[in-house]
Amino acid sequence: MEKPKNNFRIVSDKKARMILPNAITLIGVCIGLSSIKFALDGKFALAVVAILFASLMDALDVCLFNICSLCCIKACKI
Repeated sequence: MEKPKNNFRIVSDKKARMILPNAITLIGVCIGLSSIKFALDGKFALAVVAILFASLMDALDVCLFNICSLCCIKACKI
């Protein structure tokens, strides 16, 4: 008699690969919007720092997306 398959996972690997770059993008957008608020309040030094962090998050997002895409392509070829 065959055993039932127990492949239940709360989050699959494929979804985690897509969630991480999107979460980094969302963090970058929030930091960018915060920089606008800082600039409107006259805190220009904080606004510049927030813009630098937002650009860092954007660069990190692109790198993670490329890494995740390469993993997906390699997995599909196997």
